[in-house]
Amino acid sequence: MKTLRVLFSSLFLILTFSVEAKSPPPGTGKADVPANIYIMLDTSGSMSRRITGGVQMSYPSDVAVCPNGDVIVLSNGVIKFDSAGNLIKLIISNAAANSLAGGGVSEVDVDGNCNIYIRGNERTVRLDSDGNFVRNFQGNLGSSSANFYSRNMAVDPSGNVYALNNWMSTGICKWNSSGVLQTCVQCGEDCKGIAYYNGKVYASETRRGPKIKNWRASDMRPKGWFYLDGSPWSNRYPFDMTVNASGIYVNDYYRNKIQKYPLNCQWDDGGCAPPDWEVGSYGTGNSQFRYPAGLGSDSAGNVYVADNYNQVIKKFDSNGNYLKSFGASPTRMSEAKKVIKKLVDTIDLTTSANFGLQTWSGSATQRVEVSSEGASKIFKSMDKSDALYSPSWYTPSGTTNLDRSMQEAYDYFMGNKPGVASPINTGASCQKNFLIVVSDGVWRDTKASKLAEALYDQKGIVTFVIGFHASGGNNNYIKLAKAGHSWPDSPLYSDNWQHLYQTLSDYIRSAISSRLTFSAPVIMPNISSGNHIFQSTFTLKNSHQWQGQLSKYRLTADGQVGDLQWDAGAKLNYKSESSRQIWTIANHHGVSTSMNNFNTSNLAGLKEALWEPFPSDASDTKATNLINFIRGIDAYDENTNNNTTEKRWKLGDIYNSKLSVVGAPKAKIGNSSSNTNTVAYYRYQNDYSRFKTGSTCGGSCATRKELVYVGANDGMLHAFDSGDGEELWAFVPPNMLQSLKDMVSVKANSSNSIYGVDGTPVVKDIFYDNKWRTVLLSGMGKGGKGYFALDITNPTTPQFLFGFQNNTTASSIYHWDENGTRSTFGYGAGIPAEYDYSKVGYATSTPTIVAMPSGTGTKWVAVFGAGNNAGINNTYGSAVYIIDLENKGKVLKRIDLTDTASNGFSNAVPASIVAITPDTTSKANYKGAMIYLADLESKQWKINLTDKDTLYEFTPIFDAEATLDNDRMEFFQVTPTIGNDGSLWTFYGTGNQQKVQRIDNDINNRVFGIKDNKFPLYSSVNGLNNTAQSVLRNRSLGACPSSTDMGWYVNLGANERVTGKLAIFNTLVYSSEYLPNNSRICFPGKATLSEYSMACGSKSSSFELGEGIATGAVIFNKKIYVGITGEGSSDIKDDQGNVVGKKTNNLIVITPSSSGAALGDRKITQESWREIY
Repeated sequence: MKTLRVLFSSLFLILTFSVEAKSPPPGTGKADVPANIYIMLDTSGSMSRRITGGVQMSYPSDVAVCPNGDVIVLSNGVIKFDSAGNLIKLIISNAAANSLAGGGVSEVDVDGNCNIYIRGNERTVRLDSDGNFVRNFQGNLGSSSANFYSRNMAVDPSGNVYALNNWMSTGICKWNSSGVLQTCVQCGEDCKGIAYYNGKVYASETRRGPKIKNWRASDMRPKGWFYLDGSPWSNRYPFDMTVNASGIYVNDYYRNKIQKYPLNCQWDDGGCAPPDWEVGSYGTGNSQFRYPAGLGSDSAGNVYVADNYNQVIKKFDSNGNYLKSFGASPTRMSEAKKVIKKLVDTIDLTTSANFGLQTWSGSATQRVEVSSEGASKIFKSMDKSDALYSPSWYTPSGTTNLDRSMQEAYDYFMGNKPGVASPINTGASCQKNFLIVVSDGVWRDTKASKLAEALYDQKGIVTFVIGFHASGGNNNYIKLAKAGHSWPDSPLYSDNWQHLYQTLSDYIRSAISSRLTFSAPVIMPNISSGNHIFQSTFTLKNSHQWQGQLSKYRLTADGQVGDLQWDAGAKLNYKSESSRQIWTIANHHGVSTSMNNFNTSNLAGLKEALWEPFPSDASDTKATNLINFIRGIDAYDENTNNNTTEKRWKLGDIYNSKLSVVGAPKAKIGNSSSNTNTVAYYRYQNDYSRFKTGSTCGGSCATRKELVYVGANDGMLHAFDSGDGEELWAFVPPNMLQSLKDMVSVKANSSNSIYGVDGTPVVKDIFYDNKWRTVLLSGMGKGGKGYFALDITNPTTPQFLFGFQNNTTASSIYHWDENGTRSTFGYGAGIPAEYDYSKVGYATSTPTIVAMPSGTGTKWVAVFGAGNNAGINNTYGSAVYIIDLENKGKVLKRIDLTDTASNGFSNAVPASIVAITPDTTSKANYKGAMIYLADLESKQWKINLTDKDTLYEFTPIFDAEATLDNDRMEFFQVTPTIGNDGSLWTFYGTGNQQKVQRIDNDINNRVFGIKDNKFPLYSSVNGLNNTAQSVLRNRSLGACPSSTDMGWYVNLGANERVTGKLAIFNTLVYSSEYLPNNSRICFPGKATLSEYSMACGSKSSSFELGEGIATGAVIFNKKIYVGITGEGSSDIKDDQGNVVGKKTNNLIVITPSSSGAALGDRKITQESWREIY
């Protein structure tokens, strides 16, 4: 095999568990057996009742849409919704609005910055986007008031105001954005509606034949008019209008219709007959109205109607198709559905539990059986996005008969239902089973409680009780909870869905892990320069924060683990809370950026940021406690000694994050003109040597302090001094702030251990704006759907560069620039392509930074998969992103990958990608990178980011034909090398990491070796119709692949799966594999390290590693390092019984017999952080 220095690799030993839940790592036993959760939803008639209280929309009279998609409604005050129709806030009350505008507020509009304008009897008033007063628009022309009997008004993007009034029959007056009256012109008789678009002002006249008129906005010169519907009396009541690129939209108030006319009508005594479309009639249906009072539109051409008597906002597309309604007071059922949908789309819950669903009222019906597919099926049913699901599931009707509901659940779990198996794994005594009863009323209970008690006594099934908008203290709720052994944790009463979700998810998390115990599992050892090993471990603390340790050991001359140098967790514990430098980006909330701004001196702004979008949910005391807790104070008295001011263990668990060690810049410089495609030559051209020896690193770059950067689930990226382990600073990314409140538990003396900064930071020296800088880029991992970047050229004063987040709950995109300015883009408003992060899921795909050709030059970009979706939500995850590191992380290209509808799960790209560049192999005769990756469906893809062929072209290379049944999912990065045949080979193994303990006859995982004999050219290897496994050689049949085969595959044993990225050493491939304990499912299974031939796939050896799950192997100095969850010390033997290594606690070191010099220089060279490409 020829040398290939893999771009994504590092010299540190990186052994990371790709586990998918914030429960103990797989392979520790009970954590691997999913709990069974059966949701029993009351669908009786009372669940259709509207929820009262809080901000309520009543008889809306007008609507406007901000450029970011936020919807502004004039109702009982001015109310702001996001683009998905979720309430954001009350901007200003009705009384306050009328006081400012002189009464009679009748119109609302927005400018290009989402400043809000309201029109009243005496003046127009401008508010900022949060409702703060800015200025008035009023004045006189001669003896006439421009505000006399005010009517509607319109605002252009620059903030100029155009208002109708009763001057000159009906006039239009224009003010500039400073509030100075410019001019007034005559409109006509009884003009009602007014709108601005693209340099023109439009108005609707209602007398003498309803018509549309327009004026040039700059000087209000008339430009023409036309009759509505081509005749004087077709639309009698055009009281409002809106105009966008798609056309002119006019209401017909009393006839309950909306009409659309084209922009190119005959504007000189002419008409448009008939309108492009007309929709509406009197009624309550989706496309019916009861007096459509106001209209607005967004940049995508969608039209919003303030349906006055129906008390909703209705949204239509530009063709008049109904899209959705919002703003009406939600029903109990709609709120309960929100809770359930979010539960089954929360990755740490769905990977720790199987879900099922029953609906009940006068009778009970099982809708979804409890299974590993249950969460996905329930999620789809909420949107009725699949033909399998009927809307009638969630239509409230009937009485409340819990007896029948509990009888159905009893029969199901006891195995008494004909043709339906019980979900209980009879071989897993550790499995937990829960019924979650959700109801809003008083039910019949002649036997329900007795059945709950019988289920607990016979099967240990706990019944958890929720009263949603039900009166607390109801005896039936308490009776059922006691019988089902969930008392006093339940009954739980809640009157808003956010509170219900938080408390219910909190309970499920703690209940699932309440009996789990294990000791110090190793999550990630790393080897750094200087022959040291970094090992992160943590101690599970149920209902508390997990305690993290990060230790540095010296490696001995023979590759064994030597003396401890430091433990950052212990070091941090001695550091006072007040002396820590914890910083964040919260400019949007009035918190100025500094190196220690995450403290209670910024309480007001941080409270707003932490509890956004409902800061009123938190008192100052609640916010103070959370800030102090994150800094390291036991504000929740977790040790129950009645002291809430003492210190606690500060470092959170480092679960999936792999650390990066960064010292002085030392990347390679190449001045050979024969190798001008390399980044090494690019460095030569751009004077990288000056950067290396210069003083732009807060001092001499040559002596820059070496730091360890790592994410932790305390919500921070930590920077530790590599020399002594002291924390220099910690950064709370802006896309983390809203999640920190999830640490707050509903239980006393407790907190929730969450996913925080769970992604891996990557570091690269890049050049732009005539300056070299060291840039750190990290995803949030399981902690969120976003990424952030820092400039760490000067490690003592890092600078924020950008961040972005896909907020799927709010249906919005957040983007932060280098100044900390946040921009928000709603899904419904049409997201600009450069900010379209809407496919970003849980950010588990570690980015790869590459220099990509751009025109005649080079552009630094980051490439990453769209992340994890737990195989449930198909709206995000299945894509690859290329973002511009030189321009605020904006999207250069999003490549959407196919999703196979029939395989039982939604596709995603949770793994990192691989970039093959001229710096890694001389075969790469291009500038840029060829990208290889495997998606969750185990399809392998190739993307062209080179100067050859077409940029951004992509093609499937191979399809492993994964299904939920065969378990053949891919979570790990593919491993590349160049074979003796000159082809580029990639290797990967399969296995569902979310259900590692699953045992089923259908499971059929494999290890693959895939050949791309077209490399370095970009071309379709086989095409869409010829990527199946038939093009590979099945090694179980004995023969090696022929020259015409695409490679080989090996069938793993029954129920086996691969548990880490494959490693390459010389001509061998190493695969960490796991076999559950079939006879004792509640106990750990066994890990094996298998050794395969690269070229042939033949298995040459295997090493029994003991109980637990092994990480992917990493090779360093002819030693194999593997982490494992099982503890203890023992010898490691190969399949011939020879001792080849040693296990010490959670770390295994192996000396393979084939590591001698006989293989010559045919080895794989891995590069350090300084040369990550």
